[in-house]
Amino acid sequence: MDYSIPPGFERCAVCGEYHGTTRATHLNWLNPPPSVVGNVQVPLAVRNYYDTIIHEAAALLESLVQNHPFVDGNKRVAFAVIDVFLRINGYSITADSKTIYHYIIMLFEQRTFDMEHLVPWLQEIVEPRSAPPR
Repeated sequence: MDYSIPPGFERCAVCGEYHGTTRATHLNWLNPPPSVVGNVQVPLAVRNYYDTIIHEAAALLESLVQNHPFVDGNKRVAFAVIDVFLRINGYSITADSKTIYHYIIMLFEQRTFDMEHLVPWLQEIVEPRSAPPR
């Protein structure tokens, strides 16, 4: 029997297991992909980089999902991150989780998971939170 490593697989420097090179391995927290760092840190550090907080959330969502920083759960984590990001900035998501899931999957199936399609959708489902009663 041939137990050699199949083409397209390489040993992961983090866990030592073999992963396909077309699939993400593990997030290297000391050296994350530059595109993720650029889209996440610049808008947070320099306000007005994007037109609105919705554009910032869309850029964050797109970066985290498209760059596959995790082996699994990229879409779930990315959406949780933008939920927290929006809450910190005084906004909330009004859509239920089932609606969100189906819309995200539809964008992937149509190969339209990008800022052009995320911004209008987020504008529909995100609204400012009301101030807490005094």
